[in-house]
Amino acid sequence: MRTQLFGIVVLALVMVILPFHMRFVQGDDSLAGIEPYYHARAIASLSEGIMRDDSIVGGRQFEFNPYHVFMVVPFKLFGERSLSVFPVIFALLSVGLLFRLLSVFGVSRSAWLWMVLAFVLSPPWISGAFLATPLSFALCLILSGAVLFFGRWWWVGCGLLVVASLVSVGAAIGAIAFLCLVLLLGVKYEKVMVSLLLVMMSSIFSSSVLVTLSGSFVDLVSDFGGVYGLSLFGVLLSLIGFGTFWNQKRRYYKLFVLGVVFAASFILLPDAVPFVNLLVCFGAGQALDVLSRRKWKVGVIRSASLFVLFCGLLFSGISHTLLLSDLEPSVDFFDALDVPRGVVLSHEMYGFWIEAAGHKAVLDPLWSKLPDSSERFYDSRFVFNSVDVQRTASVLEKYGVDYVLITPQMEQGLVWKREGSGLSFLAQNSEMFKRTQAGSKVGVWKVD
Repeated sequence: MRTQLFGIVVLALVMVILPFHMRFVQGDDSLAGIEPYYHARAIASLSEGIMRDDSIVGGRQFEFNPYHVFMVVPFKLFGERSLSVFPVIFALLSVGLLFRLLSVFGVSRSAWLWMVLAFVLSPPWISGAFLATPLSFALCLILSGAVLFFGRWWWVGCGLLVVASLVSVGAAIGAIAFLCLVLLLGVKYEKVMVSLLLVMMSSIFSSSVLVTLSGSFVDLVSDFGGVYGLSLFGVLLSLIGFGTFWNQKRRYYKLFVLGVVFAASFILLPDAVPFVNLLVCFGAGQALDVLSRRKWKVGVIRSASLFVLFCGLLFSGISHTLLLSDLEPSVDFFDALDVPRGVVLSHEMYGFWIEAAGHKAVLDPLWSKLPDSSERFYDSRFVFNSVDVQRTASVLEKYGVDYVLITPQMEQGLVWKREGSGLSFLAQNSEMFKRTQAGSKVGVWKVD
């Protein structure tokens, strides 16, 4: 048993270190992804006692998030490196907490070994460890709260679940699902009802800064490029695992209903996907455990089958680390923005990166929370598709735009269907725009 536990811990460390190593080998030590740059700026501002975000035209308040509050001290002590290190720590702690929680629920040792193995190889867990977001922090809070809830420190567990529900809507769904599970098991009825009420009330104020998931099927599946998506192989394996309980459906039908509702929540609320992953890992582990305990006439076939299934999970995890290591932004993006500070107009997807480079953005992924969101979005779309120099200049002057940033992705479907359209045409042909650097894939034009 100790050897198996040690092997899982080593495997977890390898899966966490691998995307960092591959990114460093490419000479890129910047944060990967979109959302981490928002959280990094929020933590840095909060550490200076600043709650207002002036990195976007017009300004706005940073959304309250317990993760930002917690990270202030590590950020002051260890600097920017803490933004990458602490998600790893939270992710590794969640592995140990999952071990403990499964044993509290009375899951057999052989089963929870397989379940935790599936967990450390799952794409959402790897993403939570690698990306500098609150995901692994929220997961750690939920698991620790769940463990404490079954002891005399249940009120501390309740508090942790309430805090977790403030981190994100997905975390709130995860906390509510756990409390509903305990309620169906008939344990601690009064305490569960109090906790459930508090979590549901706090979920109203949950942060909604998770811009990586759009709700499309591609984003929900890691095999199709979803950063927080589930593994198709893991999902299929989990369905087999839950199928082993079918003969006892009358006994567990309430739990089946809860599981289906919880699993379906990611369709309407995509940021619940990383927490639905716990359910997927439980089912996948159950399937592997049943297979490992089943008597086979030829033992070699059983071992070969288990090895193939393990390789399926392993390859799913490794392919996801390759995806994470190649995430934008690239070094070229920030090199192109190495110009005097100003206001930059580009697609909203690049807003957090523009702000992190020290400029002000006209749009970013949270543009819908701005007071003039509809007008600003309409104006940006007009400028992107306009070839009228005078009207374009009028809108750019309205927002004080100093630079226009255009990427190859914008000309390949993100904004325009073909190159040399709209604003891209004007930037390359009008005297109003002057390119700051030649030869870069990312084009930045100074507005005169």
